[in-house]
Amino acid sequence: MPVVRLRSDRVPFTCDGEFVFIRLLVDGETKINGTVIHREDLRRRVSAIMEPRAERVVYLVPESNISYARFVETVDELNEAAADVHVVVLSGSLRDEFFRRNLEPCDIAPN
Repeated sequence: MPVVRLRSDRVPFTCDGEFVFIRLLVDGETKINGTVIHREDLRRRVSAIMEPRAERVVYLVPESNISYARFVETVDELNEAAADVHVVVLSGSLRDEFFRRNLEPCDIAPN
């Protein structure tokens, strides 16, 4: 069973363009920062992005109607993409607002 580790609020969120947002859409699409990718490329793409980073954080934004199996498989792939990857899951009203307004990460960052 994959483990989801949440980032501590002690380190401030910065909007420096270095975020990785992965969207799981109900139609089967997977997007990294708005770019549609093939499902089988997810691990390789995330691994390449995370390789040079000291802090490895991925924000996962699943649409509310995706299957639990797809969600768990994605979390598992992200955990295997690089060592010490922290997966932050946006859910509930924050996720709904994210999809409704097609927000970018810096639009939801705390001030």
